Amino acid sequence: MNKIHVSIIGSCISRELFNDPRADEIFTIDTYAFKPNPINIFSDEKLNIRLDVINKAPNPEFINRNLDYSLNKTLFETLQKKPSEMAFVDLYALIDPMVRVIYKNASTVIITNDVKNSMTKLARTNDLVNNSEKIEFVEVLIKNLSENEIKKGLLNFCEKLNNLFKKVVIIYPAFSKKYFDKNGRMVDYSPEELKIFEEKKKIIDKCTDFVGEHLNNKIIFKYKENLIARYTEGNDFKLMKPNPVHYLVWQKIKCFSELLKILNINADDFLSENDVQNVMLEKTKNQVVEYHNKFKENLGKKLLININVYTNFLKTLKHHLIIFCVRDEATSKLKFWLNRFELGLNFKIGYRDSYFAIIDIKNNFVTEKASHDKLDFNYKIPDTDKSVYVESHGFDAQSLSTIVFKNLELSKNKRGINFAVIDLNTLEVIDRATCDTHEDEFLLVDSDYFSRFNI
Repeated sequence: MNKIHVSIIGSCISRELFNDPRADEIFTIDTYAFKPNPINIFSDEKLNIRLDVINKAPNPEFINRNLDYSLNKTLFETLQKKPSEMAFVDLYALIDPMVRVIYKNASTVIITNDVKNSMTKLARTNDLVNNSEKIEFVEVLIKNLSENEIKKGLLNFCEKLNNLFKKVVIIYPAFSKKYFDKNGRMVDYSPEELKIFEEKKKIIDKCTDFVGEHLNNKIIFKYKENLIARYTEGNDFKLMKPNPVHYLVWQKIKCFSELLKILNINADDFLSENDVQNVMLEKTKNQVVEYHNKFKENLGKKLLININVYTNFLKTLKHHLIIFCVRDEATSKLKFWLNRFELGLNFKIGYRDSYFAIIDIKNNFVTEKASHDKLDFNYKIPDTDKSVYVESHGFDAQSLSTIVFKNLELSKNKRGINFAVIDLNTLEVIDRATCDTHEDEFLLVDSDYFSRFNI
């Protein structure tokens, strides 16, 4: 059969539908635009930042390409050059906090927070930032946008899609009135939070209904993805991924099967739903095995230990300083760190939060902090002229980890938790380590000096 060419305009919610092994035989993805703001993505407002400057930002090529879509409004041109029969559109970008970008004190665009985080790295490039080319970010709450501005932007969005595509699959967010707190427990909103939640939900529902109405002639399939959202600063919401196996795999398989029926594709020509689920789970398992084989290969002769064993070592220390510093995301596999609370920390880390902790065993001092924003802390070591500077940036705060001691960078700056251990009697660095508590189910610790330890 001839493959159906599709473009994805949305987020990983729609992109992950194509993880279904049946998709490879049916679809070809021409373009994937990650979280463009539907209200603004096809407007005439653009920043005109040169593509060669964007490509200097330390991001993957995919991220810089999407920066170009959102900042320079090149998505429509790209979709015209790579025409697809179908569009998969999800409206999760409306949930993401929005940011107005002001460039050279004049040009402005409204982008999603995830795009802004990538742009922050771009803003560090010498080619862009100087006194005449200043970039500013101003938070925009959707409730503060005028109804006319929202309707005008969404109408433009729908008109462009109607002109570009013959068929549209649209995915709506289905909100929950519960959310995950920083301890990973699903809880109810407080009355004040619920009021804000309902206010935001009402606006989002009106936006999605508006899009559905104006794309109605092209829509062949509507799908609601169950969503757990949480209230954050700025009275907005951030997407939560409570399921470590990328949302509800079975729900997506059922959705894909339903889509095949609508497209008059005989599902019997492909794997059964049960076989698809087994293939996807086996693929996940193989990816984990492959990841750890590469991990072991890269480490060479290093001793590999699980983080629970590493924690048992840390508990034996008597006169040391232990530093924890998160980069990017560190919570998805945290539940497998079974003895983490034995270090005297509460680990109240939210999804994609920044986080640091300092344990001074010798001087009986413990502190820790988590936030959606970046964190920094300077710890003056008692009875010495030395200090330790810690800086943590979660996924939503530019993704960085730094631990500086005696002008030396101790953080490995890897996703998850980065560790440093200092002997306070000798002021020597004992260990630099990291553990990917976001993806690594085995929670293996990459420790520079662990082979020295006898436990």
